[in-house]
Amino acid sequence: MLVDGRLNVYLGSRDVEVMRLLEETEEWQKLVAWMMVIWSFLPGSSIPATESMEDIERATLKSLLQQPSALPRFEDLFTGGMFSPTFYMGYKDNLKRICNQARAERLASEPPPP
Repeated sequence: MLVDGRLNVYLGSRDVEVMRLLEETEEWQKLVAWMMVIWSFLPGSSIPATESMEDIERATLKSLLQQPSALPRFEDLFTGGMFSPTFYMGYKDNLKRICNQARAERLASEPPPP
């Protein structure tokens, strides 16, 4: 649907199923791309809040730990880089927390400099 010159897309349960399949098959690059789509279109989606949000957050963290080079793209989402203000409807803090956790876990797993 096009509203005010913007494309509005809503996610559903099948989108979460795709996420789970990519995670199960360890398709990390594809999962990163899919998680960007999911986070971009969460506002207004029909995804059930509690269970699916926990799955989305878990899969996001897992994908960022597997593909750390994707972290700046996810951080752009919550810094307001490329998405509309509707993104800030409760999702900004969740994604920021996940990105911070991924960064902290990556730093903790790296060996100290010589």
